[in-house]
Amino acid sequence: KGFFFVFFFFSCAEKTEGIVENQIRSLQEVQNIVELLIAEFISDVNWNLVTSNPPVLHVPRPVSSNPQDFLSFNKETKSAKVLPFEVLNNNVQLSCLLLEAIGVFSTAIASHFEQYLMQVLYPIMAKLGNDNAAVSRSAYETLVKICQSCSYISVDELIARNADYLVNSISLDFKYVFVNNQAPCVLKVMIQYSNPGILSIIEDTLMDIFSVIDLYPDDLMYLLMKVLNVLVLMIKKWFPAPVKDETTKDCSEEVWYYFTCFV
Repeated sequence: KGFFFVFFFFSCAEKTEGIVENQIRSLQEVQNIVELLIAEFISDVNWNLVTSNPPVLHVPRPVSSNPQDFLSFNKETKSAKVLPFEVLNNNVQLSCLLLEAIGVFSTAIASHFEQYLMQVLYPIMAKLGNDNAAVSRSAYETLVKICQSCSYISVDELIARNADYLVNSISLDFKYVFVNNQAPCVLKVMIQYSNPGILSIIEDTLMDIFSVIDLYPDDLMYLLMKVLNVLVLMIKKWFPAPVKDETTKDCSEEVWYYFTCFV
């Protein structure tokens, strides 16, 4: 049922592009169609599909001499529900089709897609941070099409010029992070696909998040550690360590040689 649903809308997206090219309908009518389809695409039931099973987090077993404590601990740490591969595969393909359809919309109405950017940018950024490579790649290709349609030079510029909106959305989303965990994914993507100038924009957000990181559950802590990992990697990339002088290196090796000889 889901495939028929998305194929129907995806065919509508392709027809929308053809409508603009052939000038069969007015631009306003096309924009009305795009607006309706985008609202349907990014609704919770169609957009927030599970594309991967949650990671297995090993919780240390408490030491206790009471057997009842051991039994109760096993019940409390029961593993999360695991979806079968067929369901995950279907969800991945549905997500990719939805993303590609939005890319077709942006190509169809060109610069007029700018008015829908605030509606779709945050959800697409969340998909870009998805653990599934196919979904992440489709999200990136969609952002590239949006950049081409709305006259952005690159995805970097797209994020930079809309950074305030994204940061505000992340801050609001973190208030409901136990229900929807898109915020860590979007924050990670902002860091990963930006330049050093993004640090001053997200500084307060990072400080607010990591100041109370100990209060988050393990699954959310896992997502925040991925954000921290990307932050460290990008800082290393943006601000590389200076190359050591060869003379200093040779002197250090010589000193170490004599030291080992005397020891």
